[in-house]
Amino acid sequence: MFGKLFKKKSRFLSTEAYEAGEISPQEFVNLNAEATVCYSTPFGEDRAGRTRLWVLSNRENDLQHYPAFTSKAECNRFLASIGRQGFLIIEGDLRTLLDSLDSHPALTPLGVVIDPQTDHPIAIGPGIRAGK
Repeated sequence: MFGKLFKKKSRFLSTEAYEAGEISPQEFVNLNAEATVCYSTPFGEDRAGRTRLWVLSNRENDLQHYPAFTSKAECNRFLASIGRQGFLIIEGDLRTLLDSLDSHPALTPLGVVIDPQTDHPIAIGPGIRAGK
């Protein structure tokens, strides 16, 4: 009984429609505001012990995106592969992740990319937040 009450939504809705351009990024985010994503803190140490902001750059449009994942295992694998050290994995909903980008001036211009290591990553541009 309690498992049903507290079970988090983990699957994204309408990914095919979003990739095909049939729904806008804002509509996609609103539909998936409660979907579970895994991510880490934006600032952390590299292998040399230097603190830095961990974002991904898109060479096509010069946008920077914060990486998020649909599973803890993929988050762990990806962050370790890019040299992130001593990271914490946070599991929360997409709404909270997007809202957190407004908490620091260095994060405000970022978008989010979900599962960046896959053939079909989901990119959400800067400034898009889930409707209340």
